[in-house]
Amino acid sequence: MPTSGKKNTTKASHKNNSSANKSRVSTHPSWMDMIKECIIAHPDESRSGVSRPTIKKFVESTYHVAVDHAAASQLNRAITSGSEKGTFVLPKGPSGKVKLAPQARTDAAKEVCHNLVVVGDFLMDCFLLYSRMLNPSQRSLHPLKA
Repeated sequence: MPTSGKKNTTKASHKNNSSANKSRVSTHPSWMDMIKECIIAHPDESRSGVSRPTIKKFVESTYHVAVDHAAASQLNRAITSGSEKGTFVLPKGPSGKVKLAPQARTDAAKEVCHNLVVVGDFLMDCFLLYSRMLNPSQRSLHPLKA
């Protein structure tokens, strides 16, 4: 009889552990959003695309996420699903650089600019970044320095 009591306590403790694991909340946005922000944050690489090591460094420095094997796998899955949905373009193949799709580029710039307006100090930079995305022939982000 005492052995059946032990089995019940282990099952109950196992159920408590599984419910505690489900309530985890991530401290960073989704991988798709982080990749979009990285591509927009590197306008000098917008023509050829942003490399995966650059994306990893951006995520590590901005969101303090350790990019280990599991995180690298999530990054690759996010890039793959984004390319299937039409958010990203892979100009050099599935393991190459990543670009935003033309329609997604302007949408993502609007989202990032909306987020930066909340910060306040980046209001002008946000506007210039958005105008640069609409008019890529402009050489400088500063309107007076052409």
